[in-house]
Amino acid sequence: MCTMTRVGLVGLGRIGARVAAHLGSRARISAVLLRSEKRHTDLPLTCSLDEFLSSQPDIVLEAASSDALAAYGPVIVRAGVDLLPLSLCALLTPKVERDLRDSIKAPGAGRVLIASGAVATLDALVTAKAAGLERVIYRTAKPLEVWRRTAAASLVDLRSIETATAILHGSVRDLAVHFPHNLNVAVGVALAGLGFERTEMELIADPTLTVTVHELEFWGKPGHFKMRLVGTDPDPVDDCADYTAYSVLHVLRTRSAPLIL
Repeated sequence: MCTMTRVGLVGLGRIGARVAAHLGSRARISAVLLRSEKRHTDLPLTCSLDEFLSSQPDIVLEAASSDALAAYGPVIVRAGVDLLPLSLCALLTPKVERDLRDSIKAPGAGRVLIASGAVATLDALVTAKAAGLERVIYRTAKPLEVWRRTAAASLVDLRSIETATAILHGSVRDLAVHFPHNLNVAVGVALAGLGFERTEMELIADPTLTVTVHELEFWGKPGHFKMRLVGTDPDPVDDCADYTAYSVLHVLRTRSAPLIL
């Protein structure tokens, strides 16, 4: 017998709104937690965490910010509610990671579920880890105009780049020093695989690109895996939003689905 899943949303931006619009018949929004209730929507809004939790969500999607995950995540989990966080960069702060991990250990606590997100294939990495994972590299290539809006503009002479060029390489932990709020995909890869220190990351500036490209490559005992995901959105800032939203929808739907794939 399939049951209805009550979903709480923290944030109602691009991804949160897309998830809310495509939930399907086996899930519904119990409440949306926002900083301000001044939004044009029929969804139940609140600025109070207590009121949000009183709506009795079965699972909460955090789609707001690293600050929101740090502030609300441990409280939600300790309240016995499952948490599906998207602002994974928050976990690069040791205290935030420790608080969230500690909350899972509390009596009656909920779970923390990580969706495949923008790269849509973390399951392969988790499988390789179980079999014996040796090396992981996550690469992201972006147009020059996108890198100019990031910390890369002060670290690299982007004006001199004429062909695809690796501008930074290091562990996810190393690069987080320069990009503390822009590594959600890399953090997901690190959590699924070898961790922040052993997961390698390479940032590539490519003047021929108009979209963002993700590459995930790893070596394990069963074999070598390489995946390349090329965005389709002409605005690189919006690349891969669909994969993120729909990976979330897959997690939500499997909670009540009669057949799970």
